Amino acid sequence: MLQFDMTVGIPTLITIVVLAGSGIGAWYAVRAKGQENTKAIEKLEEDIGKQLTTLAASVALANLKTEKAIEKAEEVRGRTAHELAEYKLAAAERFATNASIRQVEERIVQSIDRLGDRLDKWLDNSAKKKEA
Repeated sequence: MLQFDMTVGIPTLITIVVLAGSGIGAWYAVRAKGQENTKAIEKLEEDIGKQLTTLAASVALANLKTEKAIEKAEEVRGRTAHELAEYKLAAAERFATNASIRQVEERIVQSIDRLGDRLDKWLDNSAKKKEA
């Protein structure tokens, strides 16, 4: 039959104790680092929350300012369109059109032509009277 020697020597015992101590020490080190990382993560989450709140407030303010600017632009555009329409109406009432200027020009040219014809007749009659 097979028999085992169950005696443990001092070097083996020291090795077991050192390995157990190292394992326990490593476990505590990992646990401490995990807790440290958990606290760091919680702080980062808190900071991100504050930053998101600040960013949301900034975006809301920017949206409000944009809406106000759009309203003002629409108001100015509306006022300008109204003023332009009034000016067009006033211009149509007060200023001469191209067609009316051409008509006046034609009448002036016809009148000048008639005056020229009369002056020619008068000069011809004066010359005939002097010859006679």
